[in-house]
Amino acid sequence: MESKTVVHYGLIAVFFFTYMKILSFIGNRLIPFQSSLSVLIVSVLFLILALVLSVMTTNKITDVLRSK
Repeated sequence: MESKTVVHYGLIAVFFFTYMKILSFIGNRLIPFQSSLSVLIVSVLFLILALVLSVMTTNKITDVLRSK
């Protein structure tokens, strides 16, 4: 495995955990959980959103670094 690939996936993991912490904080403050189904739906939504945001952020960072 190339070192660029390892760094790329490492950045994705770092941003994923960062976005999960931010979204969990927002979710705990703003969204009242009434049932276990709502907790499941919001958790899955946050997982998908954090994954998409982390991949997009990492791709943007690598594009900016490659252009310089």
